[in-house]
Amino acid sequence: MKPLPIDHVTAVVPDADAAARRLGALLGRPPVSVLDDARMTVRTLPGGCELHVVTLGPRAVPVRPSVPAASWHHIGLAVDSMAEAMAHAAALGMRALGEPVVTGPGVREVFLDPGSTAGVLIQLVERALPGRAPAGGFRLETSGVSRLVAQTTDTKGKDHRDRHTR
Repeated sequence: MKPLPIDHVTAVVPDADAAARRLGALLGRPPVSVLDDARMTVRTLPGGCELHVVTLGPRAVPVRPSVPAASWHHIGLAVDSMAEAMAHAAALGMRALGEPVVTGPGVREVFLDPGSTAGVLIQLVERALPGRAPAGGFRLETSGVSRLVAQTTDTKGKDHRDRHTR
């Protein structure tokens, strides 16, 4: 079987319209489709893969089944210039959770505060070679990854996005 491309990423958020406005402004693209019914409100944003932001309605199918299941955590956006991307986000009223962190050879990353992005945890990723791993493959640097992950948790280790989405 050939590798499967990513089709879309779905985020369940408190307000799909607010999330679509904030993410659309950051991505420079408005939603390309809208769905409103008793089960859910969906706004689809275009990009390298589609981003669906969903608010559940009164007749929604439960998001989390009775058995534990995996759920997505954040959206990573590839940027050519971390400084320009952070300035653009700041101009839109979005805040970084810290300073960009080197997480591997030629790779810097930072998270945006979900309290400023309508509840969606967004990661900005700058690579020395956009869209490709550095020569010799991608190697994570444990200390950098630890510092990056620390941006998303409070001092008690609680997931940072929970403070904004519950």
